[in-house]
Amino acid sequence: MRGSGNSRAGSRKPHRRQAGQNLVELALVTPLLVALVLGAVELGRYAYLSILVGDAAHAGALYGAQNFIDAANAVSICKAAGNDYQAGTLPTTCTDAGTSPATPVTSCPSGNTCTFDPLTVSSTDGCGCDVAGTYTSLGTTTAACGTGSVDPTTACSNQSEWVVTVSVTASATFQSLFKYPWIPSSLTIVKTATMRIESY
Repeated sequence: MRGSGNSRAGSRKPHRRQAGQNLVELALVTPLLVALVLGAVELGRYAYLSILVGDAAHAGALYGAQNFIDAANAVSICKAAGNDYQAGTLPTTCTDAGTSPATPVTSCPSGNTCTFDPLTVSSTDGCGCDVAGTYTSLGTTTAACGTGSVDPTTACSNQSEWVVTVSVTASATFQSLFKYPWIPSSLTIVKTATMRIESY
């Protein structure tokens, strides 16, 4: 009887050792798993913001590409990009983020640049010649294109095509949820969309 009791007590020791070993392994693996999950979340947030910024630039360029008047209307381009970024929840005027609290303004705060916190939008328009996919700029504004300063009938050679474009650049700052060693906590995402103006 005593011998059988000793054998039972001896058989429990390996189970206790195995349970302790499992806890040590779990303690070693858990930080790695948590880091992987957090990294996937941060990467997803970065990708989502990058898509929003790119879509905003595209929406602004699409608005400006309708005609010469819209291409030169930086305020409306800013609003079109900002409305796309915020899914149509923006005020009807640009917002100057430099004021506290932010107040609506009727013109872009700095030239052709508008800020819808956290989105910044800038636009440029111009004209030039396209030779087999190589674009050469001749004018920096659509106001100069087609007037005395840049004449589309003589500006390009026979082998090139007259092109009038609008470019919209949108940018926003990505803020990470956590601080990681050797990785910046904020990154600036910049996207540019360029389109030809249709009504030339």
